[in-house]
Amino acid sequence: MFDFLKFRSKKPELDISEDNNILASITFFVTNDKTPCVDISLIDYEQSSIDAMCALLNILATEQASVQAVKMIKDGLIEANQPEILLDILTKIRYNVTKSLADSTLKDKPYIKPSDML
Repeated sequence: MFDFLKFRSKKPELDISEDNNILASITFFVTNDKTPCVDISLIDYEQSSIDAMCALLNILATEQASVQAVKMIKDGLIEANQPEILLDILTKIRYNVTKSLADSTLKDKPYIKPSDML
């Protein structure tokens, strides 16, 4: 699903620097060919950097991370006076969530129900 680009252990010029005190980062983006990618960076292998990466991973594991991201997108689009783009994004999210729920429901049901065998 994702193209995990690289795992950087040295400081890149733009993302992580001592000036802004960033220990770890996870960046999601989509390329022109619509490939979702993830870029993961650590400033070093010290325990503080590892703990920072774990904190990011813990945040991503929550439903609240998605809710907060959508809220930030909503606020930005409303501020830019682009509510139609917000509607398009929310419609696509709803479609994907509904499809995912339907797929998981189908996987949970047996092909032959026990009552069909009687």
